[in-house]
Amino acid sequence: MWRFLSVLAAATAILAPSVSLASDDLLSGLWRVSGRVATFDFSETCRLERHGDVLAGSCLEDHNGRVHPLTGGRVEGEKITWMHEGKFLLKTFDVVYSAVLHDGAMHGELSAAGHSGAFSAARI
Repeated sequence: MWRFLSVLAAATAILAPSVSLASDDLLSGLWRVSGRVATFDFSETCRLERHGDVLAGSCLEDHNGRVHPLTGGRVEGEKITWMHEGKFLLKTFDVVYSAVLHDGAMHGELSAAGHSGAFSAARI
């Protein structure tokens, strides 16, 4: 029961509406992120919040409901970088996303636990 309530609370926090700091902010909001690292496909729903050049928010793993608060993030022109902690088996590691925002979508590369792969993201 506690697990269900924890997942429900986390999902509510991620899916809650966000307030943009500027009317032309194309980055803040919900994003569906998907890609492949090594032999693993992944998909997450990320709530990104832009505060000037800093990026905050969290990502929710689609397959297990784990929530990962962003541990860092920067915006430099069309280049976006954010990171959160990841876990696989007993290993904890940083997951780092580097992307370019173009025509309302993101495309880039992520690195995690010594592996890298491509990802794309679309607003939802």
